[in-house]
Amino acid sequence: MIPISNLFNATHATLLEVATNNGELETLCLSRKDIEQWLQEWDISGEERSQFLKSSVDAFIQSDQPETAYHHTLSYVSSLPFSSPSPAIDAIALALRLPSLFDFDPLFKLDAVVSVKDHELFSLLQVFLKSGLPGLESHPAALEKYELDRAQLGRKIRLLSFASLGFAHVGHDLPYSEIASILQIELSEVEKWAIDVFRAGLLSGKLSQTTQSLHVYRSSARTFEREHWEALDKRLVAWMAGLANMLEIVISA
Repeated sequence: MIPISNLFNATHATLLEVATNNGELETLCLSRKDIEQWLQEWDISGEERSQFLKSSVDAFIQSDQPETAYHHTLSYVSSLPFSSPSPAIDAIALALRLPSLFDFDPLFKLDAVVSVKDHELFSLLQVFLKSGLPGLESHPAALEKYELDRAQLGRKIRLLSFASLGFAHVGHDLPYSEIASILQIELSEVEKWAIDVFRAGLLSGKLSQTTQSLHVYRSSARTFEREHWEALDKRLVAWMAGLANMLEIVISA
């Protein structure tokens, strides 16, 4: 009798190949969540699990769907042992190439990715998590070696730097001059970049040409660490204090 796992892999491979070759991969509705569920339900080895995930990634790459491929790549890399650094490096390169990907935290938390901490691409990844434009300029060799678009990465790091600056000023006015300094742009370009960061969903706020400032309503943190939890705690305490004062006014009215 043929093992169920072998039938599973053969069927999956055939479906992927046929759908990919005919440009109909989307008809399979291969969501990351569904695939994770299937892998839990089927009795297959760790190696077969990785092969399944790798074939899904390759199919989406071949079908010119890099964003979807990246999300499946996270599952694939997490299934691998630490002795397989190449897929982790490829995952970092793919993440950096995607122009609309700004959340690198899930990638950074993968054990296989952390295991390549001495690699030049891991160092570049840290720039997008914790640094700014100067950090990007210090990795010219990696950009050339992995054929990374300097202009695209420059735009991405500026938007992330903008969001980080906004996160530190939620509920307050952020001067155009400070934004221009951090992003290394002209003062006249601030509103253009503000619109870009709004559209990217990284920050929301209100621009004021009169005061030359941006009032920040909400902003995203690149990675949520202890300092961000502490900042959030302070905001909640201030919000609760304000709510308590309003309640006292209502009661005494």
